[in-house]
Amino acid sequence: MCFICCRGRNPAERSFYEDGFCAAPTGDKANFYTEEELKTFLSCVKDNDPTTRYTAILTLAMTGMRKGEMMGITWNDLDFKAKSITINKARTRTGLGPPKSDNGYRKVSMNNELYSQLKIYKAWCIKKKWENSMP
Repeated sequence: MCFICCRGRNPAERSFYEDGFCAAPTGDKANFYTEEELKTFLSCVKDNDPTTRYTAILTLAMTGMRKGEMMGITWNDLDFKAKSITINKARTRTGLGPPKSDNGYRKVSMNNELYSQLKIYKAWCIKKKWENSMP
């Protein structure tokens, strides 16, 4: 079963409430996917958008970073040799700024799945840049 990603064009516009999921903790209810739910969700996203959305959601799921931190990452923050991501900024409503707290400055490791997907995504970005620059 696909959760939000199969319901419409923009999964961010859909609600988790229909499937019993909630964006914010409520009472004693856990606010995270089980391993099986995460696998199902990632599979659904990959089937519907194997490049951009899948890369973003996989990055969030495998690193635990905040979405603003992920949106602030540049290619210079990725170390493919060391398989790590340096988090040193975050995107907010007003632009690019520091992470939410001093503990937000950190390095996180990439597992092999994320490493491979980020390499694929980087190649896709380069290809798209060249395609869009041709007259």
